[in-house]
Amino acid sequence: MAARRSGGSATTFAGTILRAIRALPRPHRPVVVGLVTAGLAATVSVAALVPPAGPVPGVPARPPPLVRLESPRPSTIALGDGASSQILSSGASTILSSSIGDPAGAGTGAPVPSPDLSPRESAFTLDLYRRGDFVSQGRTDWCVPAAIQTMARLIDRLARPSLPSQDALDRRARAMSSSRLVGLGSEPQGWAGVLNDLGFGPYVVVAKSSFADAITAAAEALRLTGRPVGLLVWHGAHAWVMSGFEATRDPAGPDRFDVTAVRVSDPWYPRRATAWGRSRPPDARVGLAALARSFLPWRRPTVRYSELDARYVLVLPVSTSSQESPQ
Repeated sequence: MAARRSGGSATTFAGTILRAIRALPRPHRPVVVGLVTAGLAATVSVAALVPPAGPVPGVPARPPPLVRLESPRPSTIALGDGASSQILSSGASTILSSSIGDPAGAGTGAPVPSPDLSPRESAFTLDLYRRGDFVSQGRTDWCVPAAIQTMARLIDRLARPSLPSQDALDRRARAMSSSRLVGLGSEPQGWAGVLNDLGFGPYVVVAKSSFADAITAAAEALRLTGRPVGLLVWHGAHAWVMSGFEATRDPAGPDRFDVTAVRVSDPWYPRRATAWGRSRPPDARVGLAALARSFLPWRRPTVRYSELDARYVLVLPVSTSSQESPQ
């Protein structure tokens, strides 16, 4: 009914204007028609800018919101480069808001890419060490014999009572070293050779060109064989035993992994080295940055070893089916 009344009033008003124009002298009619037309156009333009006082039939009073968030619960994810974002989740949608500015494409109509919210794979941890496995060296030059005893205990707890003394192990390791050996102690091949003779191998001496390659090889060998690794630290002057590690993934799997920390035992414990400081306790957890300050490329002061110099040297366990040669 309201629409019909409005239409009738408009028709009556227009008829009145037409009758008034027809009553004018003919020469004046075009001028009056122009004035009336201009006035009507201005009235319509102003009316378009003024919102209606009430609801218009068939048109919603307010456009509905695109997304309605009810009690969103924020959680934070890393975006890299120190940035962070909050994820606001509701039953309707998920919105990403970045702390470093608007998401890409905001305000342009371009779609914002969804973040990768897949959970990170749990870190892999392996440690062979058990209480009582550690053996401290009895003399300053017996780090290799003490490392051999510690490694043998890590491999076979029942072997503890039957292991040779450090004095006997030192003599055997020196006998298996090359003619280049100068002074006290023994060489890496003597260390590996004694482990093999005692039935704890096979072990081989491996030299890697980079710290990362050496640690990756050590973790992979430890995981696949279940036996500890020997590390030649302090430029080859000392022996450590690596009994475990932490990594982003299981080295036995098909995916790439990164080692984040290692477990080591220093036969020099509980003493203090003049140049290297206090030794770590057995089965110490050591991050890679700290490890890199002790696990240094091979460099002996009086003898050149072309196959080992400037490389990271390991006494590495291998499977019986594949024995790796030094490289």
